[in-house]
Amino acid sequence: MINMANIAFIMDNERMSGMKKKVRIAVKALIIEDDRLLCIKKKSARGVFYLLPGGGQEFEETLDEALARECQEEIGAKVQVNGIQFVREFIASHHDKRNRPFHQVDIIFACKLIDRNPDLTSQLPDYNQVAIEWIPIHQLEKVGFQPSELAIHLRSPSDHVVYLGNV
Repeated sequence: MINMANIAFIMDNERMSGMKKKVRIAVKALIIEDDRLLCIKKKSARGVFYLLPGGGQEFEETLDEALARECQEEIGAKVQVNGIQFVREFIASHHDKRNRPFHQVDIIFACKLIDRNPDLTSQLPDYNQVAIEWIPIHQLEKVGFQPSELAIHLRSPSDHVVYLGNV
């Protein structure tokens, strides 16, 4: 487990164009029950895919406060935020040809549902969010779970790597 005090991120990145860009810090909830992962389902022009609940940290908000807020908004549930399980970066220009100026660091926490609506209904769903679903861990890659590299680590917990890299 990583000590949150040891995580330091450089928030500003000067680009060659002279425009100031920022690294977005996001928190994600890893909620596993009965070998199933709680995911938000999204639909876009490129198809259907699944993500962990969570989102961006706001100014003067702690990581656990951000994750509690995001879970309340996206899945309509209160969560107990536990330790950091994974850290993942996403630098868009390394993954697609659109060369989007986007860089995000996801801090993925193990979480547990503590007070939930039995239907798990979004109070403030994300853009393109169409559902909340429990997906069996062994089926994550088949349903378009992102990032797919995380699915591999969830299937093989004995080979636990905390920093996943730019995936």
